[in-house]
Amino acid sequence: MNISYNWVKETLKTDISVSELTDELTLAGLEVEQIKQLANASNLVIGHVIGVEKHPDADTLNIAKVDIKDEILQIVCGGPNLALDQKVIVAKVGADVNGLEIKAAEIRGVASTGMICSYTELGVDEKTLSDDDKMGIAVLDDNAPIGHTDVLNYLGLDDTIIEVDLTPNRSDVLAMNSLAYELAAILDKKVEINISLELTQGLDTRLKVASKSEKSANILGKVINKVSIKPSVDWMKKQLVLHGFSPINNVVDISNIVMIETGQPLHFYDLDKLPTLELIVEDQHEEEYTALNDEVYDLLPEDLVITSNNQVIGIAGVMGGANTKISDDTTGLVIEAAQFDQTQIRKTAQRLNIDSEAAIRYTKGIDPQAIYKAMNRAVELLETYADATDIETTVAHSTHVASDKKITTSQAYISQRLGVDLDVEEIVDFLERLNFKTTVSNDEINVIVPPYRMDVNEEVDLSEEILRMYGVDKLEATLPLVQMKPTLKTQIAKDKKVVTNLLLNKGYSEVITYSLVSKRHINDGVMNIGEPVVLSNPLSAEREYYRTSLLPSLIDTIKYNEAHSNYDYKLYEYGKVYDHQNNEELRLGLVSAIESLNSTWEKRDHVHNFYTIKGLVISVLNKLGINEQRVSFENINEDLHLLHPYLSANVLVDRKQVGIIGQLHPTYAKNSGVKTALVAEINMTAISSAKKARISFTPLPKYPGTSRDISLIVDSELTVEQMIKTILKAGKPLVTDAYVFDVYQGDNIDALRKSIAIRIHFQSNEKTLTDKDVNVIYDKIKTTLEDQYQVESRK
Repeated sequence: MNISYNWVKETLKTDISVSELTDELTLAGLEVEQIKQLANASNLVIGHVIGVEKHPDADTLNIAKVDIKDEILQIVCGGPNLALDQKVIVAKVGADVNGLEIKAAEIRGVASTGMICSYTELGVDEKTLSDDDKMGIAVLDDNAPIGHTDVLNYLGLDDTIIEVDLTPNRSDVLAMNSLAYELAAILDKKVEINISLELTQGLDTRLKVASKSEKSANILGKVINKVSIKPSVDWMKKQLVLHGFSPINNVVDISNIVMIETGQPLHFYDLDKLPTLELIVEDQHEEEYTALNDEVYDLLPEDLVITSNNQVIGIAGVMGGANTKISDDTTGLVIEAAQFDQTQIRKTAQRLNIDSEAAIRYTKGIDPQAIYKAMNRAVELLETYADATDIETTVAHSTHVASDKKITTSQAYISQRLGVDLDVEEIVDFLERLNFKTTVSNDEINVIVPPYRMDVNEEVDLSEEILRMYGVDKLEATLPLVQMKPTLKTQIAKDKKVVTNLLLNKGYSEVITYSLVSKRHINDGVMNIGEPVVLSNPLSAEREYYRTSLLPSLIDTIKYNEAHSNYDYKLYEYGKVYDHQNNEELRLGLVSAIESLNSTWEKRDHVHNFYTIKGLVISVLNKLGINEQRVSFENINEDLHLLHPYLSANVLVDRKQVGIIGQLHPTYAKNSGVKTALVAEINMTAISSAKKARISFTPLPKYPGTSRDISLIVDSELTVEQMIKTILKAGKPLVTDAYVFDVYQGDNIDALRKSIAIRIHFQSNEKTLTDKDVNVIYDKIKTTLEDQYQVESRK
């Protein structure tokens, strides 16, 4: 935003220098970005054009005779709008005009002693100029005094503009009234701004205002039956130029002046162009609409609009319509001042690519009392500068006026918070400088915050405001005193450290993927936690949902690695998944290549398979205190297109699912543009809450063990896991281990059966086992298997 240095001096009655002012602003949190002059020129004078003739040797040039009171100058001028009897700005010989030195010269054979200036040649920003002022030389009012040499002062251009970068929470200082309070507090000055919040009375109103949308809290309307359209007065034009507006006419300019002063956008409708005397805030209008800038916009049902007789007459909070705009023929008008939902205004303005001053203010937030201030100030200016008469009573959709905010603090809290010993009187003084009202009761300081300070809502906000007034630069540089306490790690954090160390030792690398994913990732997920959380305003379709599974994103990581010629990868991720019921789970995702390509002296590749990832998951669970006997695997009954149907399994602990392992389905891998890989996803939240076995010391056995092999023909659907568990249970306490060393299906065996060879290890902690001891347990195991699974011993 722009701050006029002259306005600061006049409003606050101060002679502070520009450099001092910028320092004070920056220290108070209003960061100064740029300092610039409105215009940059010297040795100027106001002249009167008393003669104009064509240049004899140039079609685009004219020769002007200009009276500057003490002499008459001959000046060759190229301005297309030069005419007899104009008042103009003359740069005399020796003048410096925006870095250009003016010299006496002969142009195409004609002497020229000076230059007739345009506003742009003086350095005035073209964005602030009207179309007429952009056309050529600057033409002044008829009453401009001939020979007057303080030209920039006369035009209001002898000013320094301080450009300030506002933080998002300080939208209040976009209003000049609020800015005046802020600067008065910073410079410890007094300022009084009195604008009534009462609805002004007048003739009986014919206007109806209403809101049919919950996105509009209030709307005020007022009919002014008679106004006169004419050019704005000088002070108004100067104020508009200072703030980057182009003067248009007195009525339109008044609406912008009021917005500059109060921060509240207004809209003026031509009374005769309204379909009927009503202003209705609505949504659900899906149509094309032509705005004030003559651009056609496609409205959506969620966009807020102003209607009259069910016809759209404005895009609420963004821009008015061409069908009701003020023109030179306007003789009466209707004023609208309203509160709109800032989120909706932001969405509409962004989608339509309209960055109007009104939309900017609505998006940042507006003082809830500003609609009353703005309406009353507009009426005052219209009566004074637009001859407004036959004014009807203000009508409101809601008469609720926002109340002041009340916050309680104390001297002890403020001093502790800031690390500075301030007494109560100092604290009260700082707050009252900010236009806050205070009362002191015992140890409490009761503060009433004006509604326009929307950023001050809590006690901690008061401490920040007091610090700004005290001065951040006055704080001593001291290190904070922090009481050191041992970190209390949760079980999940402890488990994560254990697992991370294990995986790093096995050659895995950690990756971190986005928590926000696409619909494809949701559809491809395994063990989805629940209904996904959908963002209401996603940045893109690729970041529309909170993830419900880790594996789809890890598969994207595989694709990235393979695209960069890395086919030998082992990756893991610790991350959370989410659902719509506010549930979260910490998951461990694992992916690794099937083939580990090692260019070593062995000249061979190491091939991994389903059992590799199965073994890794068992190792992880064992490390976390869950022994192998509590872990089981079962077939996946649901159709998961991501996993191979015969090389995948659910992971269970104590018969409850905690994860899933497997190999990527070849079709899915091909469609995803990756080679097939081994994957796993484990619910670490469930693992951390599972009962862990206490780690106890077991001495090495003193006595030798022995092994026996058993070869069985079994049903092809019977799992090895079931057989191993049966063997271990039947062989207690002498059987310490059992594992498969051969599987055969083929000749001499029924197609629905298979041959399994299992090695069983026997050992005792009390003695050396004899053949008789082993035979008893071996026979028991064999009988149990035959009875339980109808197996046949293979000879």
